[in-house]
Amino acid sequence: MKPLQGTLVLDLSHRLPGPLCGHILASLGAEVIKIEDHFFQDPFLSGLFADFDDSFIHWYHELNAQKKIKRFDYKNADDQKQIKELIARADIIIDGLPEKVSNSFGLNDLSKHSKPSCLIRPKASLGKKQNMHDVNSLSESGLMPLHLAPFKDQARVAPPMLPFAGITFGHKLATDALAGYIEAVRKKTSITLISTLDDATETILSLFWPKKIRGNDRTLFLHNGKFPCYNLYRTNDGQFVALAAVEEKFWAKFCEVFKLSFSMNDRFETSGEVFSKLEKLFNHSSVNDIKKIAGNEELCLSFIEI
Repeated sequence: MKPLQGTLVLDLSHRLPGPLCGHILASLGAEVIKIEDHFFQDPFLSGLFADFDDSFIHWYHELNAQKKIKRFDYKNADDQKQIKELIARADIIIDGLPEKVSNSFGLNDLSKHSKPSCLIRPKASLGKKQNMHDVNSLSESGLMPLHLAPFKDQARVAPPMLPFAGITFGHKLATDALAGYIEAVRKKTSITLISTLDDATETILSLFWPKKIRGNDRTLFLHNGKFPCYNLYRTNDGQFVALAAVEEKFWAKFCEVFKLSFSMNDRFETSGEVFSKLEKLFNHSSVNDIKKIAGNEELCLSFIEI
């Protein structure tokens, strides 16, 4: 039995954070019903995002695969009645609707509910900048220099590979919704919470680059490419390998298998000499060549084929 079996969640959100929150709650056993306007569907499925990049359509289906999708005409009286009935039954409501629409469904006043419930509203921010995307939140929080540090000498730098702030926000929404529901049950009432993108970024992601160590050009660390033992290397067939031989036993085995005469301290060398030697090693080999050498040894070495 999953812990949220018997819990009803209404997902009235769209795009990433709210639907990810619903996805997480569904994975814990909740029955999640995603409600969409029949004419204005989720932008990941139909509209702006879906129109310029069809990968968002696939995101939509992944995020909502475990949910029941119900579409209504938000302006139709009968449909509004059905939505209100679902709201009255729900334990958790993820409200990503415009304020006017939300109020028309009675979500501004849950006091009449016969059962405890938590309504969670995702917002970008409660500060001056109330509209932002993932890269804005990472930039406003001061975290973006960690991404930029390895590429500071390059003319063109792409954003991080995934919307990390938005993904973090979806997880924070799920946590806040569950905490709110526990509180609602404890107090035998219905409560409304607001959860924000910038707070999620600050509360969770900023922990890993504390403000007290920022500055003095301290933007390179283990996880963003400071050391040769934990890095990505290009092969001669246009692919990459990921090396993460941080612990002594993995570095020692890696050096033994590839016949390298590096010391233990060399794995944390930053002058560039060890980097250059490893780059030469991998640059002159194909993925298949490296696989043959590595065999089944535990080296913390992975292969990336793009």
